[in-house]
Amino acid sequence: MPYKADSVHIVVFGQANVSDLTALFRDVYGVPATAMQPHPSGVGSSTSAPLQSINANLHSQPGRLEIVAAPLPAQGATMQSIDLNAGLDFLVPRARTLIEKTEVVRLALVLSLFESVPSAEAACEAFIKETGIKVPKDSTDVSFSVNRRKKVDKGEIILNRLLRWESALRQILQFSNVSTVPFTHNFHVLGWMVDVNSVPVDKPIDKATAYTLLDSLVKETRECISGGYEYLIKND
Repeated sequence: MPYKADSVHIVVFGQANVSDLTALFRDVYGVPATAMQPHPSGVGSSTSAPLQSINANLHSQPGRLEIVAAPLPAQGATMQSIDLNAGLDFLVPRARTLIEKTEVVRLALVLSLFESVPSAEAACEAFIKETGIKVPKDSTDVSFSVNRRKKVDKGEIILNRLLRWESALRQILQFSNVSTVPFTHNFHVLGWMVDVNSVPVDKPIDKATAYTLLDSLVKETRECISGGYEYLIKND
């Protein structure tokens, strides 16, 4: 199924100097941040700027730095997306900059994907096709997740490979100058989250190993996207 990307995330866990998040943003993306606000969780800060055709983000929380590639805001009631490969190509080199500045104990690569379908029934059918799980075809809001671990780097590093599918109804509210009541646009989707991350270690990973681990995350993520559920259950 030709999935689109809501967003692409790379998370670097560990200790880093983030006393000046705007300076770090410039180091990572090569441009100044145009917006800064508290992190949505209420802990930490977020910075962002439009770059190329992507909304580039840097989130800082205690013990973690996260870079995100997301669609630029657009007018109208449409579901925005970015090209999956473009998002990965955009973030991976910049994640190396974060690794340089962090005592890394864990890395994660997370994709939020979706595919638009014409109806709730079509979303359910797509869910069945992707997962092989037999549910009534008139089911709504169905979801399934599975995690399988995999050893890399001669078994010294262990990856979590968490995949989650769900059929869902997304709503976009469109406001106008002629009414105080927004118009609601409904979109049926099959959503798919791909979360490949390393199991935390007790002490910081050396830089060479961290760079290799990042490459392993990208490779395993691409394998999961290509092979889906069948790849996950047949490869450990």
